[in-house]
Amino acid sequence: MTKPAFKRFVNNKYIPWDVNDYGFKSNLSDINASLLSDQIINYSKTAIIKQKIFKQYKKHLKEIKEIKFPLNNNNNKNRDYYLMPIGVNKRYRNKLIEHFLNKRIFVTVNFRSITELKYYKKKYKNSVCPISEEWGKEQISLPFHVKMSENEIKTVCYEIKNFFKRV
Repeated sequence: MTKPAFKRFVNNKYIPWDVNDYGFKSNLSDINASLLSDQIINYSKTAIIKQKIFKQYKKHLKEIKEIKFPLNNNNNKNRDYYLMPIGVNKRYRNKLIEHFLNKRIFVTVNFRSITELKYYKKKYKNSVCPISEEWGKEQISLPFHVKMSENEIKTVCYEIKNFFKRV
């Protein structure tokens, strides 16, 4: 990837990342690796907390017609709640990101269609994945961690509602 998460934003503007070549992401430091065993032991507890946070977000955002959620599949009981992705019409996505950054609420873009990335464009010329491409242009990942309070979730949702009242 051409940009780590913390370099995808300059002056509160989203700067898209790209993939120039295939490779592996393996940046676990020794300190992080030493903490991993405790995280694995507590995984079930963490998964329950994150599922609750995900459901709170969905509850607060479900009436906003400009917001989309990833499609559910038949395997939801095994879903890994590691991100809170939403889809926002591409006309508004980057403006919403700027709105969040101006409010000091940090969001990011985790998903892009591989058909839009430099390496894959060269390797698989003329590939088209319309659903993936649409999601890649609309996706934002909201703040999502086990220490999030109900109040923080409500604040993020309030800012989304506030943004769409003004556009």
